[in-house]
Amino acid sequence: MANNKNPYSYGNVAYDFEPDIIKEEKKRKNPRVNNKKKTKAKLKIIGYVTVLFLLSFLSLCRFAAIIKITNNIHSIKKEIKQAQKQSEDIKVKMAKYNNIKNIEESAIAKYGMVVPDKQNIKYVDVKPLTASDTMQQKDDKITFVKRLLGLIY
Repeated sequence: MANNKNPYSYGNVAYDFEPDIIKEEKKRKNPRVNNKKKTKAKLKIIGYVTVLFLLSFLSLCRFAAIIKITNNIHSIKKEIKQAQKQSEDIKVKMAKYNNIKNIEESAIAKYGMVVPDKQNIKYVDVKPLTASDTMQQKDDKITFVKRLLGLIY
């Protein structure tokens, strides 16, 4: 055209934009499909996040329950230790009172008891239990007879 002295050109010199329009229409259709895919992907991600959240919440609840149980165990162990200490104290007191000298001193001081002499000692003959049962039956018969005679006189 530089050789041509006429600076005007006849016809349309503009580029053909129709293929671009078709591409834009195709792009408009594709984003809708892409939007569906994106929403599905977003829903999957949200689902994974919620599952992860639920699992973490459940594990926290489990750890809280474990901590509560261990606290209960520690408090029960403390109570057991206190009970053992009290038991030991009671055993020491019992040992103190089971001492014969302490028993003798308390009997003399509180109740006015006296240590027996050889003159005050009396010996008793103790029969076996089977013999005492037969004697008791004989005594019962005798007392029954005495009652009958007492009613008559």
